[in-house]
Amino acid sequence: PTDLYDVSGGPSGTLAVGINGAIYRRGNGSWTKIIPTTLVFDNLNAYVSVAGDEAYIVGNDGRILAYNGLAWTTGAPPIAADLFDAALGLPDDEYRVIAVGESGTIIGHRPPPAAGWQTLHSPTNASLFALARGPAGRLYAVGQSGAVIAYDGSAWFIVPSPTLKPLRSAWSDGASLFVLGGEQSGGPVLLRYGAP
Repeated sequence: PTDLYDVSGGPSGTLAVGINGAIYRRGNGSWTKIIPTTLVFDNLNAYVSVAGDEAYIVGNDGRILAYNGLAWTTGAPPIAADLFDAALGLPDDEYRVIAVGESGTIIGHRPPPAAGWQTLHSPTNASLFALARGPAGRLYAVGQSGAVIAYDGSAWFIVPSPTLKPLRSAWSDGASLFVLGGEQSGGPVLLRYGAP
């Protein structure tokens, strides 16, 4: 058995990623293990598909794998921090993909001609575990110690949070942002941001 941390679909297909570089693709009713051009032993935490020939997987120690329509490749990590989630950037923003992680890390990937990953200013030092596009078309990140931050296309800013418990997952229906977290000893937390 393999521990898997994320499953997602998009134009590049449906993939599941997890421990020790595990990557599985769904096709023809079954899951097939994918081997990147360079073996990866870091835990892989999230997958995001941009287009049929562009997708990314992020993981521990800043590991990023890129899909070019033919193969998964990896290069030198742009940062050393663990990356826990990745999502499509905002429409018309300069960053095509945003990834978040350890100690408030936020990085963005620009398309050509200025292609590459760039570290973005973060308003928090809390580790960020999840991303979701939510109310007002903003991108939200949630994490350690109740951290909630939002990106409006020009800057990241802190959003008030009623808890100090870790927030581990975020999802939006477009009108509201739903955030899930908590800890075993203190119980669960479920928050909703947006119109009632």
